[in-house]
Amino acid sequence: MWHRPLGLALRARVGHLTGVDLAPAMIAKAQKRGVYDALILGDATALLERPPVATFDLIVAADVLAYIGELAPLFGLVGAALVGSGLFAFSAETCEGQGFALGVSMRFAHSRAYLETTARESNLSPLVFRSASIRRERGRDAPGVICVFERVARQTPA
Repeated sequence: MWHRPLGLALRARVGHLTGVDLAPAMIAKAQKRGVYDALILGDATALLERPPVATFDLIVAADVLAYIGELAPLFGLVGAALVGSGLFAFSAETCEGQGFALGVSMRFAHSRAYLETTARESNLSPLVFRSASIRRERGRDAPGVICVFERVARQTPA
């Protein structure tokens, strides 16, 4: 299976591309490719916690959620950072049940119910929720999902 680096896949489709990663080696690799307008060394919330809010049309988290258990803080920041009906696309490992679990691989898996509930609480509504193998782990496909959620306007009581 061949995977095209995310920045290369997105570059021709966006006007501005910012990458965020915890690993200095990944930031260095991305710099060498020269496709990002900006690169930030930090965690998944590094850019989202900076003002101003409602800045992004699209936020993509590829192979990120596996390193985060409780997603409410991240999803809340994403919901606030998206403009209008902006999109949040992500991959996630999946598990059964209602919540999330830390696997033997030391990665988190999240249930569909948990992803949908947490997203809804952050004003994100599912557009795409597709089962997929998101990577190979010890010679086996890791079960997961590819999701696209849309920011929805918060409903005010009448």
